[in-house]
Amino acid sequence: MLSELRKVGTGLSIGVLRDALRSTDKQSHVRAVFALAHIGTDEAADALIECLAMKKTGPRFTFALKSLTEDHAARARPAFVRTLEERRGELRQGDKQLLVYALFQTPHRSEVPVLAPLLRERSRETRRMAAVALAEIKATEAREALEEAARSLSWLRGMQARRALRSLRYVSGE
Repeated sequence: MLSELRKVGTGLSIGVLRDALRSTDKQSHVRAVFALAHIGTDEAADALIECLAMKKTGPRFTFALKSLTEDHAARARPAFVRTLEERRGELRQGDKQLLVYALFQTPHRSEVPVLAPLLRERSRETRRMAAVALAEIKATEAREALEEAARSLSWLRGMQARRALRSLRYVSGE
């Protein structure tokens, strides 16, 4: 039934799909996420945003995050920030990187407090993406976070922050 809702689902099926997101069947989770992404309304986006707060991560979380990033990044920004604030330790690196990419799509100074700690992550790719996202914000707080990371991290770990700072200087003409 859920795979059919992906093809013909409307706003009227969102309630059924929300129930499927809360079920115990992983296959139902993924099908419900795809159906909600296909519906594409604000109410469907709200249902996908609820996935980010559900206890377990996994395919449901990742596919909901990807769909929100592609189609509703501005609407979901507060949920992205809240997810990184509250769940950073339990997220896989790929999910962190997808969240950083989502925040990069809608740069805002409110993202600086959650992006700055990612400059210290073990994953070089996560550090690079966080640095690029901070550089895109172009706010004083973002620049200060990059400068602090460039100063306090080892030469190798701070490389991404230094590169982002150079790109800021190049853009601003310093």
